[in-house]
Parts: sequence; C-alpha cells; structure tokens
Amino acid sequence: MHDLGVGVTNLKEWQHTLDEYMKTLGGAKQINIHVMFVPTTNPGYTNALEAHWKGGNKNDTIIIVGMSKANQIVGMIDVITWADSANYKINLIAELTKFAKLSSTLNNGVIDHGGFLKIVNDITLRDYARRPMQDYEKLKDEIDPPLWVLILCLIFAIPGSLALAFLFDRIDLDAKVFGHSRSRFNRYRR
Repeated sequence: MHDLGVGVTNLKEWQHTLDEYMKTLGGAKQINIHVMFVPTTNPGYTNALEAHWKGGNKNDTIIIVGMSKANQIVGMIDVITWADSANYKINLIAELTKFAKLSSTLNNGVIDHGGFLKIVNDITLRDYARRPMQDYEKLKDEIDPPLWVLILCLIFAIPGSLALAFLFDRIDLDAKVFGHSRSRFNRYRR
C-alpha cells in the first residue's frame, strides 16, 4: 500500500485489510498485490511506473489508483500484471473503476476500502493465473551479447590475463601483502 502524495487518510486500514486478504491469496495464487495511490489521472503514469519498476516481478499485481489531490476523487484505475489470464486485468480494471466511482459518490469522495479490496480478492481468486516458470526459461536462450561486447571482452581479457600472469610470476604477493614469503614454493630469483 503506497500513497505517493494523495494524502489517503485511512492508509493503515487499507494495509490491514489487504494483509488479511493476502493471507489467503498469497498461498492460493502465489500473488503479491500492491495498491498505489498517485496524484495524477494521466494514463501515461502506468507506463512510467512500469518502466521504473522494471516490469515488476512475475507474481506482482500493481493496482494504480489515480486521484486528484484536491478532492481525492478517483480519475483513473489501471493495473500492471504478468498474469497468464488477459481477463484478470480487464475485469479488475472494469470492476474497480465502477466500484470506486459509485463508492466515492455515495461517501463524499471516500472509497470504501473494504469493498474495493474485496473486489480485488474475488477477481483474483476467480481469474488470476500465475505464469509458469517454463514461460521464462526460453528467454534465457534468446539473450545473446552484441558482437561489439564480445570483441571488447577479447581486447581486454587476453592482454589483461597475460599481464597478470607476468606480474604474479615476477612478484611475490604473499611477501608484499601478508608479510611472509612462499617458503615451500621458493622459486629462483631473476
């Protein structure tokens, strides 16, 4: 639960209720839910947050509640998720938007946190499907470094290795660093 400048007054109640739902959802669905209250209704905020969050973990669902700071009226709800079900994100956004508008209209701009999080819980239990690890295994084989990186590594690796080999052959580092020489491996001095 994160308030990024909106000034949600009952944030502890939101967090406590979400924690109660996560006791069931965490084990049953292996999901981690974050709710972010942001002081903007600009839909581009979701893209910026996703870029900053580096796409989130594969089991994260990030619910963004965009509100105007002055009157805390919900202007946007969006979701970032890697769920295997397309319906999960669509249903979550649709139901939460409808509920937030109705709830804030009935309660002088305040969203009923219990009802909001119950919808999150119910839709998650019904529609959320976690992506299996096999979906990500194929990605590791597709990562190839560019040719310039390989060339740069060769340029530094070969001369660097030769220089270190020469240095270790000429200098007794045990004597210089630790104060004792390689008595068992006493080599001839040049």
